[in-house]
This record gives sequence, structure tokens and C-alpha cells, in this order.
Amino acid sequence: MAVSLALVLGLFFAFAWFARSSLPQGMSRLPTEVIEPLGRMPILGRQELHLLRLGNKLVLMAISPTGMEPISEVTDPAEVDRLLGLCRRTATGSSTAAFRDVVAQVSAEPTRGGFAGQFARAVPGTTRRS
Repeated sequence: MAVSLALVLGLFFAFAWFARSSLPQGMSRLPTEVIEPLGRMPILGRQELHLLRLGNKLVLMAISPTGMEPISEVTDPAEVDRLLGLCRRTATGSSTAAFRDVVAQVSAEPTRGGFAGQFARAVPGTTRRS
């Protein structure tokens, strides 16, 4: 029984190696500069909308168990930039997320008592305006 299992597994791995080596070299993973998924939204049951960036345009795709279908394309550069900004603002590492982190960090720091006018009197070389 062990010999049969080893033979079947050996044939499987040999087939997988042959299939991988016989694929054309151009069949590698596409870089994110070419195509990038930006987000998805469930609509009805098992149907979803997916927004993809494809080069300099955005494509809205409807995905269902029966297949994929393009719904709309956005090619206007200003609208593409606006939608990209909206999609990426919540992503980790985005400038909006970094700004929110800084504001949260500053707001968590303890403050000194008093108002800005009292602070100005305490700093040498500043004058208080009335």
C-alpha cells in the first residue's frame, strides 16, 4: 500500500513540475502598476462589486457565482485621482491614516493648565495682545 501511495504522489509531483515548466515565461504575476484591486462591496446575496485600477483607468466589475462582467469604466484623469484617493485614504500607510495617527497621538498628550494667552506671558520675548 505504501508503494502505491508513493507512486501516485510521485506521478502527481512529476505532473505538477512538468506543467509548471511548460507554461510560457510570460505567465508570471502582474505587477500592481498594471492592475490593482481597490475594493469590493457586497450587493445582493452572493453578488459583489469590485473596483479595479487597470493602468490609468478604473473598471467596476460585477462578480457573481455565474461569472464576471464589467459594468463601468472611469477614464477621466481627475475622477480617477479622486476615486483612488477615496479608496486609499483608509489603507494602512496612507497619508490620511498617518495624519489621523498623529492627531490621535497629540490629542492623547496631557496639556498644561491655562489658555494660549497665559502661555504667551510665560514665554520670554512675547507680548500679550488685548
